[in-house]
Amino acid sequence: MRRPERHAPLTRGQAGFTLIELLIVLGIATFIMAGMVGLFRSNRTAFTLLDQMRILEENGRVAADYMSRELRPAKLTSLIALDNADATEYPTAQASLGAKAGTDIIRLFDSVLLIDPIYIQPGDFNANAANVKFMETYMTGFPGYDPAMSQNELSNMLAQYTALIYNCGSSPPHARTTGGGHCTQNITSGGDIGGGDTQIVYNRGVNTDNANRPHDCSGGQDGSVAIDAAASVCISIGHEYYYYVRSDDPGDASAAQTPQLVRYILGSGNHEVVANNVEDMQIEYGLDTDATPDGVIDIWMPGSPDPAVMAPEDILAVRVSYLMVTETDDTDKLAEAPITLSNSTIDTIGVADQKRRRVITRTTRMRNPS
Repeated sequence: MRRPERHAPLTRGQAGFTLIELLIVLGIATFIMAGMVGLFRSNRTAFTLLDQMRILEENGRVAADYMSRELRPAKLTSLIALDNADATEYPTAQASLGAKAGTDIIRLFDSVLLIDPIYIQPGDFNANAANVKFMETYMTGFPGYDPAMSQNELSNMLAQYTALIYNCGSSPPHARTTGGGHCTQNITSGGDIGGGDTQIVYNRGVNTDNANRPHDCSGGQDGSVAIDAAASVCISIGHEYYYYVRSDDPGDASAAQTPQLVRYILGSGNHEVVANNVEDMQIEYGLDTDATPDGVIDIWMPGSPDPAVMAPEDILAVRVSYLMVTETDDTDKLAEAPITLSNSTIDTIGVADQKRRRVITRTTRMRNPS
């Protein structure tokens, strides 16, 4: 019978770990892993924040660059900022466009006339009529115009455009009259009426456009001053654009709001998104108020560039500020009242939240001030 072998006792170097040693090692490993997880989470949060701020910067630059290109060639007769403090035209435009209350709205008219504007002699314009005639020579250079085109072709071509009608000076460049009336009409038809004259027919505000905003030259239904038919009247033909901020994308069913800067073409029904994450937009005008103009901006003023308040030749530049906001909260950020733009009255002023914001401002020198 074989005896069991005896093994020599284990020395200290050969012995295994005790329970206490295993618990200590496990605790240290857990501590290290917790630190690594915390580091990973903080890095992920930082990356998410940087990505959100990058998106804000990109959308802000898109909005600023786009608007700067649109505003640079504008004239006072075609550029109107509807200030949120205005109690006449702003409420109607804000409600009909679905613009966010408290943000400014830019209304810009882009004329396609080579000879601009069309000048109507005093007494030749009837504010209560739904048409107006002018010399055929004003059609020279009109996009797509051919003197040999049929009446139906001419009518269809004109019906693509909008008419901006306003009281103006009798001498070139026929600047908009101080405190004078203005209105915008959707052209419905037009044609050659003989005698070297062309006529356009418009809706005169009886119907409303796709923004549900009336345009009545006789009564100022949209809050504007009525046209004085006994004085000189000027007409520009082209497209009227509205630039405004809306609180959310109507096509987005998600809970997160995506405020947007939007362009609307009057009468088209098309609300085109210019940039996302724009929570607010405010406009100011740089004025040269010296008795002898020196081409230097002396003061910045908010509000509509109404000739009754600001002389056309005094407006040298437009400054537009955009308040950009992230769509989601930053849970690592303390809730605090957000930054705001000057002259803004949006509903988030003073309401604490955890969103990140950035202000982007662009100043545009007017290339063609009236």
